[in-house]
Amino acid sequence: MNALLSLEEARARVLAAAQPLSAEPIELIEAAGRRLARPVVAGERHPAADNAAMDGYALRAADAARGAELTVIGESRTGHDVTALVGVGQAVRIFTGALLPAGADAVLVQEAAEPLAEGRVRCLATVAPGANVRRAGEEYEAGDELLAAGTRLTPAAIGLLASTGLTEVLVTRRPRVALAVIGDELSADDAPRLAHRHDSNGPMIAAACRAMGLEAAPGVTLGDDAEAVAAWLTRSLDGADLVITCGSASVGAHDVVAAAWERAGVAAQFARVAIKPGKPARFGRAAGALVFALPGNPLACLTAFEQLVEPAIAVLGGGAWQPLPRVRLPLAAAVRTGHDTLYLLRAGRGEAGLEVPARQGAAMLREAATQTLIAELPGGLAVPAGRPVEALALPGALDGGVWRPALRLPAAVGVRGPGSDAGKTLLIEQLLPVLTALGVRVGTIKHAHHDVDPDTPGKDSHRHFAAGAQRVLLLAPGKSALFARRDGPRDDLDGWLESFAGAADLVLIEGFSDEPLRAVRIEPRGEEFGLDVDSETAPAGWTVRRPSEPGADWRYPDDLVRSLAEQLAALADRP
Repeated sequence: MNALLSLEEARARVLAAAQPLSAEPIELIEAAGRRLARPVVAGERHPAADNAAMDGYALRAADAARGAELTVIGESRTGHDVTALVGVGQAVRIFTGALLPAGADAVLVQEAAEPLAEGRVRCLATVAPGANVRRAGEEYEAGDELLAAGTRLTPAAIGLLASTGLTEVLVTRRPRVALAVIGDELSADDAPRLAHRHDSNGPMIAAACRAMGLEAAPGVTLGDDAEAVAAWLTRSLDGADLVITCGSASVGAHDVVAAAWERAGVAAQFARVAIKPGKPARFGRAAGALVFALPGNPLACLTAFEQLVEPAIAVLGGGAWQPLPRVRLPLAAAVRTGHDTLYLLRAGRGEAGLEVPARQGAAMLREAATQTLIAELPGGLAVPAGRPVEALALPGALDGGVWRPALRLPAAVGVRGPGSDAGKTLLIEQLLPVLTALGVRVGTIKHAHHDVDPDTPGKDSHRHFAAGAQRVLLLAPGKSALFARRDGPRDDLDGWLESFAGAADLVLIEGFSDEPLRAVRIEPRGEEFGLDVDSETAPAGWTVRRPSEPGADWRYPDDLVRSLAEQLAALADRP
């Protein structure tokens, strides 16, 4: 249970355990933000009858010739029945939403009509049949599903349901939350001693719960006492759907949550997650409730709540967890991450790109209170300024901006080895058909140290490039090639990876040995082939061992290639 899980695996366990709660009826006017417990099906069509979309004159479109004069035989007002029958050369004065009289098939807007004396009107324009008419049932028919189960009720959704005559709706009930903060250091005094501090986790997590529509008090304060925590858990499990503690969740001598869970009968699902901050986050189940133990450091506590508890709340409330939108921005300044874990760093938008403040301690909330992005950076990397980085966009982060959707970058894996005869290209050649058979779309990048031409010298595309074209796209039957001029000293690998987005799930890169990529390293040594996983490197990769003298026309063993391909396929973000 002390295994260190990736964020994706930990979240998957949470989502697998979370199930929508029971349903309850509620007044429609009170249902904003709630989730439908069952689909809503229309009992009748809407609109119920043909009606006018504009003020004007209901008439036969065939009579609306420019300059034609028609006799006005009556009026159709909103909320009133109409008995007039429109015949040849006749019209009815009509207002928006009023019933279309029998015999009429269009509405001439009043701006295109000239009222005349003695109940007549002149047409100043022609109209087509159906013009300015709302047809019966054009929005929905009886039996149409208007909203699916799980739909979040927005003001527009409530308006739609009200249009059917509903005044009450069945929604998934809100989770009942029990919240406690743990720590001898916490003080309720206005002037705590130096060894004490005010509790920030309780108000913060309670506010986060309320922001998701739950009712939550700041919570009780408990000391570092396993018996007291276990007793509170036992009481809270009687009636709560979601039990959250903050603090004492790690493995220190005075951290008591693990012992308290055991005494209270909480079955732990995991106890550590490979994120920073937020690593000592625990999740378990007991008595039908989901139980979370969040770290005591405030930023770690908030991060674990955002990444693990919020998805659970979404499912308990009848919805489906939706990841936050992402933005991809260049780093404004270089960032170095520590050991091999996922760093979730608060960040903001600046003129130079993504700005990551230096003060990101697990106990610090200042940046979380002022920044609206969370940069995701793998551990063990030195990420240079200018490198594109993906960041989660918190509510408000995209306000005021014009954003172009970006496709997810494919997974990138280097293929490296000593010298030009290490067997890198051969390994890629053997991997490609196996990966393709596994359903992986593969791209490759070759870092060449020799000159290349866009086409045979003298051909048109070669002449374009020689004349100074920045890019030359050569389209031929069955294939194409894009040649771009590289005048800068830096090899912009990230920019080239962007060109594979949406077209490849995995890119194998031969060269770029200085880039901090997950890599397959070929080592010519010994007399046998072998494949090892390099779990100690950052980022982790593989070592392919091959004989120093493999002989003529040698190839990698099929079982080695297959094993490596299957592991590479697991990295690919396939559609």
